[in-house]
Amino acid sequence: MKIAYLGGFKDGEVLTVPIDHGDPLQLNWLIQHEDIEKAEQDLTDHSQRDFAVTLKKCVVNYHLMMLKKSKETRFFYVEEGLPREKVSEQMNQHWNKSDTVGFDFE
Repeated sequence: MKIAYLGGFKDGEVLTVPIDHGDPLQLNWLIQHEDIEKAEQDLTDHSQRDFAVTLKKCVVNYHLMMLKKSKETRFFYVEEGLPREKVSEQMNQHWNKSDTVGFDFE
């Protein structure tokens, strides 16, 4: 099963979850990824200053969401705090990167 990321530094990337037809599929409701590029950028921004820099991890949280479009439902991992308008914009851009998980027949 393919699940696309929306927002953050993983925007548009796809997580492929192996499916074993004998076992139920378990997905994480929350996935955390360390943004190494942002951490390195923060370090570079402070490198010309004359004070101590405290390094901290730059962690981005992605929440599993079921999003609908044209009566079709797909899973996406959506960056925490991403505004609804951006979710809609990114969903439309990356819609075909996630597999269909359901339909609305009403």
